[in-house]
Amino acid sequence: ELAAERAAHEAQDVELRSAKARHHAAAADVEAMRAVEHEMKAQFRLFTERESSLEAENQRFAAEAAAAETERLATERTVRTARGEADASAAQRQQLESRSAG
Repeated sequence: ELAAERAAHEAQDVELRSAKARHHAAAADVEAMRAVEHEMKAQFRLFTERESSLEAENQRFAAEAAAAETERLATERTVRTARGEADASAAQRQQLESRSAG
């Protein structure tokens, strides 16, 4: 009877050690998953910051492109005005020359 109790007690000890080992392994898995979660959150933060930076840069480029287009159009207007003035001046000179020649 004593041997049977010892055997049962030993079996319970083995089962307890096995349960503790499983618990320890599960706790280690949970800790590893927390580390992975932490790393993923850090990478997501970096991604979000990079995305915000790229969006700001994209908006800056769009504003610069709009400013360049505005400047180009203003330059074209200035060139057309100058060309018109030059043509008018040349026409006046021709009229004056033809009057003085005539």
